[in-house]
Amino acid sequence: DEVFNKPGRFTPEEREVMDLHSELSYVLLQDSGISDKSLAAIRNHHHKEQTGDKITEILSLCDETSALKENRVYKKGFSDEKTKTILNEDAQAGKLNSDVVKTGLDIMSVD
Repeated sequence: DEVFNKPGRFTPEEREVMDLHSELSYVLLQDSGISDKSLAAIRNHHHKEQTGDKITEILSLCDETSALKENRVYKKGFSDEKTKTILNEDAQAGKLNSDVVKTGLDIMSVD
């Protein structure tokens, strides 16, 4: 909570702590009966390259959309337009799957 609720930018060390949530989620759920494919998606959704695994790519899109739109202690959530712009830029840069982004934007409230 101390790092997550910190106002202002994260230090590189704090960013590492924040990025641990994927691995910690994996560890907590690995014996829960969740499928290996779902566990892999949970563990890998922060990797900023396309994996070819649609579950991971959809989870990455959801995670990034949430991070952009939600108010956080350290930032106000972005508008739908700004969120759409960033997601499309990340798709063009190969950080997100462009087909997943297009479909996601079509079905989300982000126009």
